[in-house]
Amino acid sequence: DELGPHLSTEAMAELQNSIRTGLAGQAGEEVARMLEDYYRFRLAEREFEGQPLNQSPADHYEKLVQLRHSYLGAETADKLFEVEDTSARHMFAAIEIQTNANLTNKEKQAQQKALLESLNDRLLALGLLDPEEVAAEKVQHLREQGASSADIYAAREALLSAESARDLAAADREEAAWQSRFNGFWQARRYVMQAGLDEVERDRQIEQLLEQYFSPEERERARHTSSDWQARDAK
Repeated sequence: DELGPHLSTEAMAELQNSIRTGLAGQAGEEVARMLEDYYRFRLAEREFEGQPLNQSPADHYEKLVQLRHSYLGAETADKLFEVEDTSARHMFAAIEIQTNANLTNKEKQAQQKALLESLNDRLLALGLLDPEEVAAEKVQHLREQGASSADIYAAREALLSAESARDLAAADREEAAWQSRFNGFWQARRYVMQAGLDEVERDRQIEQLLEQYFSPEERERARHTSSDWQARDAK
C-alpha cells in the first residue's frame, strides 16, 4: 500500500537489492522476485476490480483466483491467500444453500451447520481458531442433538486431548452436581418465601439454606444465581 501504484523500475530494483543484501543466496533471489510478482499482481487486481461486474460473485472470485495464479503461481498464491479463499468459498457455499429453492428450512439449517463445522475445521487447521472454542461450540451442538456423554468426550478428545477431555468431563459432573444442589436450594427457598414470615426471619432462614446447601466458596455464586433467577421469575 505504501509503494503506491506508480513505483518506477529503478525503485523496484533498489528494493530488490535491499532484499538480496539482507537475505543472501537463493532465498534472497526468490523473495526479491516474489516482491515484484506480488506488486504487479496488486496492480492487475486493482484494474480487475474496477471492471463492471457482469457475472455472479462466485464466478468473479474464481477469475480473481486465476489472476493470482497467473502472476504468482498456483502454489504461492494459494498459500498467500489461503485464509481469504477459505472464507470466500464458505460465504458462496452458504449463499448457495440459502437460495436453493429445493431445500426445506430444516434442510438448509442442517447444511449450514455442516458447512460451518467444515469451516471451523479448516480455520482450526490453519491455526486461526482456538481449539477450546471450537470444542465448546461442537459440544453445544451435540448437546442440542441429545448426544451422550461418550459422544461429547470423543469430540473433545479429538479436538483437544485425552487429558483435556477428562478434565472437562469432570468439570461437567461438578457443574451438574452444582445445578442439582441449586435446584434443591431454590425449591426450599420458595417454601420460605411463601411462608408469610417477616423480612428478618425470612432472610435468616434463606441464609441458613445457603449454609446448608453450599460451601463458603460457593455461596457468592449461589447469591448471584439467586438474583438472576429472581429477575427471570419476575418477567
